Amino acid sequence: MLKVFLVEDEYVVREGIKNIDWNAHGYEFCGEASDGEIALPLIRKAQPDIVITDIKMPFMDGLELAGQIRKEYPDIEIIILSGYEEFGFAQEAISLGVSKYLTKPIGAQDLLKEMDEIREAVEQKKLDKEISLRYQRDMEEDTIKNRKEFFNELVSGNSTVSELLARSDNLGLDLRASVYCILLCTSYIDTQGQDEYEISYHEMYTRLHEWAESRTDIFIMFNRDIDGMAVLFKADDPETLKKNIEVSCREFVDIVSGYDHIRYYSGIGCPVKRLSELGRSFDVASAAYAHRYFDKTNRIVNGEDSSFEIVSENGSGEEDIELGAIDARRLDREGLIHFIKTGDRAECDYFVDEFIDNACGDALQSMLFRQYVTMDVYFAIVDFVTGLGYGKDSIEAPDAGMNVASSVDTVRDYCKSLLLGAIDMRETVSHSKYKDVTDNVIRYIEEHYADEDLSLNILAEYVRFSPNHLSMIFSQETGETFSKYLIEYRIGKAKEALKCTSLKSSEIAMQVGYRDPHYFSYMFKKVTGMTPTQYREGK
Repeated sequence: MLKVFLVEDEYVVREGIKNIDWNAHGYEFCGEASDGEIALPLIRKAQPDIVITDIKMPFMDGLELAGQIRKEYPDIEIIILSGYEEFGFAQEAISLGVSKYLTKPIGAQDLLKEMDEIREAVEQKKLDKEISLRYQRDMEEDTIKNRKEFFNELVSGNSTVSELLARSDNLGLDLRASVYCILLCTSYIDTQGQDEYEISYHEMYTRLHEWAESRTDIFIMFNRDIDGMAVLFKADDPETLKKNIEVSCREFVDIVSGYDHIRYYSGIGCPVKRLSELGRSFDVASAAYAHRYFDKTNRIVNGEDSSFEIVSENGSGEEDIELGAIDARRLDREGLIHFIKTGDRAECDYFVDEFIDNACGDALQSMLFRQYVTMDVYFAIVDFVTGLGYGKDSIEAPDAGMNVASSVDTVRDYCKSLLLGAIDMRETVSHSKYKDVTDNVIRYIEEHYADEDLSLNILAEYVRFSPNHLSMIFSQETGETFSKYLIEYRIGKAKEALKCTSLKSSEIAMQVGYRDPHYFSYMFKKVTGMTPTQYREGK
């Protein structure tokens, strides 16, 4: 039933309208008030579909009330009742988007007749809103992908400020501020192979995103798939920015520390005053973020200001870290192997610079030590790639004269080339493995597309991947998100049925996984640009 609220200062008129048998005509009378000032808080609470209001009332008249309702609740339909027939009132009512302008006195039947004309528009608005919300939910995966691409655009420096602001508006993101800073973060399960840990990680991930959505005035979070998350902090002044980062870091730790088996690491960039300078903040954050291969877990490191409060594992915030505090005693394979297994090509420079310069320090002045480092990296990478099934000759061995160790720069360049080669081999093997997973997912879609409940979560459970990981793999292998692929597959099947059968559109909708024929028509037009009927008729 549609809910009706009445605002009328004349008691007799109010009682007459109130006592209409609303339920018998498909309406629910949900409240009344004698003037607009009293009515407004009651309307906020009752959330009616239609407000009937007199135009002349004390304290707040009907036109002022209509303006306030239109501002706060644009979907509410408004009927103005007036004993005045001056054209000026009608003009103002029309400018406010009032649905009906009726003169008093008006009988119950005439009022109901006018309201029934509005009913269809109200119900259509509700249906459109429900369909739009469902579409947003179904396309959430695409939204995440679009935001990830936009973040890469933000830090690349290849777009103008006007282009960035236009793209952010399309994505519903507010970038307008005076100062910015980027934070990079990763989180992962310390203990593998137990389903309950996967479940709790998904729970933590959901809590993080709900928290992020409640802080959009302070920061915007971007999912970077295997590269973790990126957070863009924004504020009107540097002090507020710093305070917001500190508070947000502690709120983040409060959420994550509730899960003993989950580890995290974050790197904070430098503040910048222009969107065009975000690449610089990203570079500083990336350098700090690369310390995760050497440092303890559960830390938030500031890449620019070592006096910044660092959140340690116990969340006390009392310990500072100097970014150059890693010495030669920590030159072992643990960080190196971790990077070979999980590092990205874009991080290779940061990692090698940290590994060579900070971990080795003054010891690199020794030719013997440079040779040791070179051979240690070489053998570690050979072990890794042979484990992938490659021969050890796939890695370029140091020359007999060890010229690659002749200087710090030659060691650095050699290590970078080895790491990039190993990462390429790793990605090739992963691609082959993930192609099998993607093929399996596609077969499942082809067999179960008629199931309306088919979702990324169901498929992730089927192939025993996390939803986020499966989403990333599927997008990489097919060039499309799972949700977009499923929609286009279903609509493709619907197009076949429309051309090859005499089934009704609603029957075809059921066959391709849409129980709601309205939503099916909406999705069909989104994909094809025409309604099912127009497609069938070849228009």
